[in-house]
Amino acid sequence: MAFARPLSGGKEAEADCYEYTVHSHTYTNPNEIPMVRFSYQLSPMQVVIKEQRQAFYHFITTVCAIIGGVFTIAGILDSGVYTVASLAKKIELGKQG
Repeated sequence: MAFARPLSGGKEAEADCYEYTVHSHTYTNPNEIPMVRFSYQLSPMQVVIKEQRQAFYHFITTVCAIIGGVFTIAGILDSGVYTVASLAKKIELGKQG
């Protein structure tokens, strides 16, 4: 993997570049057993860590999403418990059906 930083309008833009090379050879020696050989050349990798401050509305949106998810899961669990309890009560009274 090669890491390139092309210029875009005077600013640096990051891009990840991958490259591979293929070689194919045909041998017609009847005394050799056919085989496949793979070889890899690993190249160094660069990890870029950037810290960016999030906007306040992003924080509020995330908090609202978490609260909404909690209420949704609680509603699903409540519905399941109610259905099981009501079915158990019907079976107990003999009114199943």
